[in-house]
Amino acid sequence: MERKIVSSPGVARFFKIFAIIWIVLSIVIFIAFFDIVMIMIWIIASGIVFYFGFAIKGYKIEIDDNYLFITESGFETIIPITQISEVKEVVWSNPHIITINFQGETKYGKKLSFYPANFFTVGSFRHSESYNIIMSKIEDSDTR
Repeated sequence: MERKIVSSPGVARFFKIFAIIWIVLSIVIFIAFFDIVMIMIWIIASGIVFYFGFAIKGYKIEIDDNYLFITESGFETIIPITQISEVKEVVWSNPHIITINFQGETKYGKKLSFYPANFFTVGSFRHSESYNIIMSKIEDSDTR
């Protein structure tokens, strides 16, 4: 059975590096220009940066007809597709975020969020190819 990659771990690494650079530059700017408006803008922007930078880990996720393969730090975890209870994708954010909810507890908890493999979908409010692949595999497993 062929595995299809449905996540983009490199995007998560990019956002983590970006968040660190953001913090350093913010400190420099605060030292140079202390202004209440700048602080408010920084607080809002920091929330967005930290969400994308630290809330989502860089998992490599592959799927075949029966299993979800999740690789983190070189260790692979195999979860049967039948354990997936729901798949959601936030299409209004860029990059999109896919969340898989599991029926029971897994090593990753009851849900797992990640960036799709084709993460760069500017202006696209449609589901990503990764989401469609996951949904088709789930539907195929339900019909067997």
